[in-house]
Amino acid sequence: MSERVFDDFTEFYSLTRPMTEEQRDILMQNLSLGERRHLTKARRVEGWDDLLIRNQIDLLLDQIKDEFDEDLIFIRIQVLSGHLRKVRKSFWAHVNDVFASYSMRHKWHILEGIVAKEYKDDWVLLVPTKRSDNE
Repeated sequence: MSERVFDDFTEFYSLTRPMTEEQRDILMQNLSLGERRHLTKARRVEGWDDLLIRNQIDLLLDQIKDEFDEDLIFIRIQVLSGHLRKVRKSFWAHVNDVFASYSMRHKWHILEGIVAKEYKDDWVLLVPTKRSDNE
């Protein structure tokens, strides 16, 4: 039995943290099949999958904020506090497209409790889900 290069995924990630995700993927692909299986299982068991996905979502939130000058977390807080928020349909469609591939449990902190209602021409009104159900 050969020795492992990394004891667990925590060690792998701590040593490769300065690398880009692409560099980390290349390194992973260059490890032996047994080492890759070991790290893949360790990543899942140690709970890294959720953290890595949350990091990806946070990066997407930052990109949307930079591109559209809209803070989705702030929008959600406003809407859930009872303030209606008018946004462009194209912006809201983009948001939904960007996060479509993620499960709701990973994006709940952004979109949960918000529903878009048709408003005028190029606009939608973001309202709390509970308010939407009562209308």
